[in-house]
Amino acid sequence: MDPQQLPLEPLIAPPPVGWWPLAPIWWILIAGFALLILVIIVRRVITQRTNSPKTVTSPVTTSDSMRQTALKVLNNLPIPYDQPAGEWLQHINDLLKRICNSQYPTENSKVLIGHAWLNFLDSKCPTAHINQFTMLVDGEYQANYCIDKTTLESLYSALEHWITYYV
Repeated sequence: MDPQQLPLEPLIAPPPVGWWPLAPIWWILIAGFALLILVIIVRRVITQRTNSPKTVTSPVTTSDSMRQTALKVLNNLPIPYDQPAGEWLQHINDLLKRICNSQYPTENSKVLIGHAWLNFLDSKCPTAHINQFTMLVDGEYQANYCIDKTTLESLYSALEHWITYYV
């Protein structure tokens, strides 16, 4: 039989494939892209918060309060003009040891004595020149050790400088 003579209907073409609904791979790509954008936004927000300049509204930091307290203690110690300075030197050394123990607990500054102690103090703040004041380690052990006025004032200013710039 001749195919032209068969009683068949004409061929009907299927409708064109639409873009909706999307194939599963497209859904995965869209979700990945959205997640990537979300991660970028979150990172930018975090970096802006951490890098933004902060206003100083918090209380005084620990080192600032320690510095202020040490300076107050130093100012409250009466300078022994024309008097034996042994007890005053003991108080100064105690103050410096407490400061060093809290600032550098791992350096064993509490066991240092003599010139090793002065060298340690000088190494922390060389501009104070604490090393030149040997009376800090020698004078406190002498019974009636007196220090002249100019040396006392220069020692006091060196101690203030050391506390201000070291602590």
